[in-house]
Amino acid sequence: MASALDERPTARLGRHPFEPWEGAGQWILYHDRFDQAGVSAQYACGPGLPPTLGAVTVDGLTGPQVEFEGIRLIGMPVQAVDTLLIQHLEQSGQGVTFGCGGDPGPTGLPIMYEPPEPVTPW
Repeated sequence: MASALDERPTARLGRHPFEPWEGAGQWILYHDRFDQAGVSAQYACGPGLPPTLGAVTVDGLTGPQVEFEGIRLIGMPVQAVDTLLIQHLEQSGQGVTFGCGGDPGPTGLPIMYEPPEPVTPW
């Protein structure tokens, strides 16, 4: 059995550069989906720049279970995670950062969580 690190993407999303402002070039990768591991990878990239991992999204049904400081982040109601996370951050003296969608996360750590979206097949 291959490990999640050996899994090839099930699906990839990207685009070719648009002419004339970007010029001709390599396909620009934005997103890989790994169904067996239950995760997706989102990349930051641009013309002439290689894809750089920007985020990993865990599938709440098929992905690994994820915890932060003993707080279960997968399979929990969003309100419960909000309450537990903010309570932990207040008790530990860490600050709270809010993402563009209002999603809370600890200051200084690259952790943000989002409520699940409806499943849409590719």
